[in-house]
Amino acid sequence: FQKSYKKKYDYDSFKIESLAAIGDTVADIDLYLNKMEINKVHKINLTNRYNINLYPMSNKLMFFKNKCFYMDGNIDLGSFAFSGKDISFDYDSFAFYFSKNSLMSFLVDSKNEISSSIIHFDNGILYLDSTNNKSGASKINDFPKFSTIASSHLSYNNEPVLFLINPFTVSYLHDISLNNLSFNGNIFLDGMKIGPESILKFNATNNLETYLERDKFNLYKGKVSLNGSVQLSEKGLFGSGQFNSSSVNFFAEKIHLLSGQIVGKTNSIINGDFLVDIPFSSESSLLSFSPYSDEFIVKSIEDTIYMYDDINFFGDMYFDSENLNGTGDLNFMNYSIKSAHFYFSENGIASADANFSIKNHYNDKAKFSVLSTSIEYIFSEKSILMYKNNNPFVLDEINYSIDFDLASLYLEKQLIEFSNNNTSQEGVLSSSRYGKKAFKYNAQDVAFDINKNELCVANGIQLEIKNFWIQPENNKFCTLTNGDFPVFTNSTLIKKRWLFKDKLINNKHVVIKPSLKHLILDN
Repeated sequence: FQKSYKKKYDYDSFKIESLAAIGDTVADIDLYLNKMEINKVHKINLTNRYNINLYPMSNKLMFFKNKCFYMDGNIDLGSFAFSGKDISFDYDSFAFYFSKNSLMSFLVDSKNEISSSIIHFDNGILYLDSTNNKSGASKINDFPKFSTIASSHLSYNNEPVLFLINPFTVSYLHDISLNNLSFNGNIFLDGMKIGPESILKFNATNNLETYLERDKFNLYKGKVSLNGSVQLSEKGLFGSGQFNSSSVNFFAEKIHLLSGQIVGKTNSIINGDFLVDIPFSSESSLLSFSPYSDEFIVKSIEDTIYMYDDINFFGDMYFDSENLNGTGDLNFMNYSIKSAHFYFSENGIASADANFSIKNHYNDKAKFSVLSTSIEYIFSEKSILMYKNNNPFVLDEINYSIDFDLASLYLEKQLIEFSNNNTSQEGVLSSSRYGKKAFKYNAQDVAFDINKNELCVANGIQLEIKNFWIQPENNKFCTLTNGDFPVFTNSTLIKKRWLFKDKLINNKHVVIKPSLKHLILDN
């Protein structure tokens, strides 16, 4: 004791405090196994040289030899926090030995929280001091220090491992600034190394981060290549530069690289070689890309997606490794299609439950529209086929609705032809310009000239007005540009009779009034 007092003999400051109430068991001694369990542990002091805090789980320590003990729990030292199970303190070597699946994390400045950066390690050693300086009297050495025997792994908030750290030793744990600390290793993505060795350093939030830049990164087991850079931090792994794959190519300033998935905003995007026959591009969009299954979703933000040669699409486009589909608004020339079900191919576009319209540049009324229709746009024929479901075809500008099974739009002719599945069956036309209710009549052949704004009908026509039927000359006519009936020249008036045979009045020039009365013109 005298020698230790005169600092000629080493000593220690080993002390354990337990807080126990009356009737509590402070310690259990197993004489057979030669072990002692101490309960209600409140404070443990191992050295007076620096502050080290031990937080045993359930406030228990298990002594097994001399001053050696096991514990499950946490150890805080300086800016470092260690955690694990079966942590062994060996008094002779004056060190803690960590078992498998142990953790090393870092305290933020407040000391009340740990950072998101977690190092997973096996078989690490925390040396408290040299074996001949357990008293801590000598301060001229590099203790306390921590060493790993094998490689360790970095993750953030226990997310999948993203960085493999080479074996390392950190000295002066109680005093070292995290800004002066770094770790060497490699970035991994889905178990594959994606670049050369890099250096982890601490940022302002006491989290580890690293940065790599090179001409080519092979990502996702070679499914994606990146010419640019990658950055790893507590926010995740992000890539910047030009990304290329078989189905989609894109440039991004910062996009999230996740396990099996790339998610984020792109600054430009274009189809890959696999979709060369279904070309698309966009200046700015959101992307969710799964390279292993070769599936992606492109979502419009501000800019539309430019498709084929002249089509603008705003919405979601999704590729399932075989087919390119979409949901949104499709526009080209003065045509608009809104649908939750688009199918894009090299031969054309198909959509179900779609709303189709032909815009009018002079007013808000559509030249032509139909709701909940099925559409086929056939590129080679330059035609659009629209199959009616429950809603009629509408010519809003001339106040007409047309009930046929099919409308065929021929883009070069700017002509819409209406037909039924049964070609001999007549369709029903309704005009809201005549009568208190919509005025209806039948016709077999119906066509609408988009440029002329003219509806022409033929065959099977017989207009029923008050007390008369009108049969146009040659059983055909075309409306005026506002949807009004023309002057029916040389038409046949049929007088309705109940007791006698209907009377025919031939070669009359007839005008139909909105009230469905008629005028006969002499000239």
